[in-house]
Amino acid sequence: MSNIRSYFLISGFDINPELITKTLGIEPTDAATKGTKKNRKHPADGEFIVLDSYWELYSPIEKSYNIEDYIDDLIGKISPILPQLEKLKSESSTMSLSVIIVIKIHPEDSLPGLSLCHKMMRILSDNSINLVIDIV
Repeated sequence: MSNIRSYFLISGFDINPELITKTLGIEPTDAATKGTKKNRKHPADGEFIVLDSYWELYSPIEKSYNIEDYIDDLIGKISPILPQLEKLKSESSTMSLSVIIVIKIHPEDSLPGLSLCHKMMRILSDNSINLVIDIV
């Protein structure tokens, strides 16, 4: 099966990621401040320096060929905290919100499909949330 990973990303901010966690009341899957040294996934690959502060919340959905399921799951997680996200955005002019979908396609497998209903597109648009789809 093609591998699909999805997450909600807050990036480009100049505040401590812990303040974002406290304001939203949700623990991120991952977060880091610009300039922090982090280990790569494979220890043999060494460390890297974070170039842009980020706060991420991953979707736990596995093995769905409908990309809309991943986006819907993330919207369900962030919908209750939209007012807090708006407050954070007003405090940081460089902050960006995105729903990221990464699709690794295996040629021998079925290809995932993408269909976005108008309600989903409206939620993303009304809250200035970018939708980024990366196909590798």
